[in-house]
Amino acid sequence: MDSSIGLLSNVATLVTIFMFLCPFNECRTALQTRTLSPSFNILPYVTTAMTSTLWFTYGLMTEQPPLVRVNIVGIVLEVAYSAIFFRIARTNKNAKILVGALAFTFSVLALTYIVEPPEFAIQLLGLVCCSVNIICFASPLAAAKEVIRTKSTESLPPFVVQVSMFFTPLLWFFYAYLIDDTFQKIPNGLGALLGLFSMYLRYKYKQGKSRNDYLPLGA
Repeated sequence: MDSSIGLLSNVATLVTIFMFLCPFNECRTALQTRTLSPSFNILPYVTTAMTSTLWFTYGLMTEQPPLVRVNIVGIVLEVAYSAIFFRIARTNKNAKILVGALAFTFSVLALTYIVEPPEFAIQLLGLVCCSVNIICFASPLAAAKEVIRTKSTESLPPFVVQVSMFFTPLLWFFYAYLIDDTFQKIPNGLGALLGLFSMYLRYKYKQGKSRNDYLPLGA
């Protein structure tokens, strides 16, 4: 069982790091051109940095090295993306997103270190992580609604990224199942189902060619 958990967590870590690296090209291009769309929104990057920080802390408190390792990478990359994008697209909307995410993250972390006993603090943090992840996984439903309305896959992410968005939560779901961690099972199970639904939409409406199918990762 331990070897299965170790293998599964290593594969899940690699796939997750691939997901973290997807915006790299976009970030590099933004640095080179020093330009972004006026409507550019840093919410996805700030949110991912926030969730990585919360799961990293949860991994420390529950003594789960795989969670700690993968979310260290997530924190470093997503904080860097957020900082670079915010510097180039410094709008009031992005500033509010950044301040709100920082306030929420630090409030949750402070609460977990204040609450006693430690077991209750872990339960509290796990519930917050689970809830935030469910919201993040559910956010692409807007894109799904657009696909159904237009009968085109134009609004879907690139195919390789889309496949990764299915396998990443699926692998972590099986990992959580093996270690019996409900706080990880629920959001990752939901994420895998939504990822599968998203791929079904691509198959169903494949006649509406998506420009994303021909774009490099992160473009």
